[in-house]
Amino acid sequence: VTAPMTAFNANALASLVTVAGSSLSKRLVPILTGLVTSLEIEKDPEVLDAIRGATVSLVASVSDIEGLHTLMMTLLAWYEAKMPPFSKCMVALWTDLSFQV
Repeated sequence: VTAPMTAFNANALASLVTVAGSSLSKRLVPILTGLVTSLEIEKDPEVLDAIRGATVSLVASVSDIEGLHTLMMTLLAWYEAKMPPFSKCMVALWTDLSFQV
């Protein structure tokens, strides 16, 4: 996943990650990093909504132990590194996922 991202690409990615299964774990960090980077540089509200949706779909699609461990360690590392764009994304993800449960 590279920036800039289009709404079409974000929506396609959102659909793809829901069926990726355990193979998603192997590419989780690069995909999540690309999405967060795109969230930071994108200005178009339509594209931002699509990227947010893809990010929530990605996180919600992680279902195996390896993927959950990778996701949690990545989010904790971003928090500990005090990287504002990534910390901001963590809060937004937590909020979005909390409302979906």
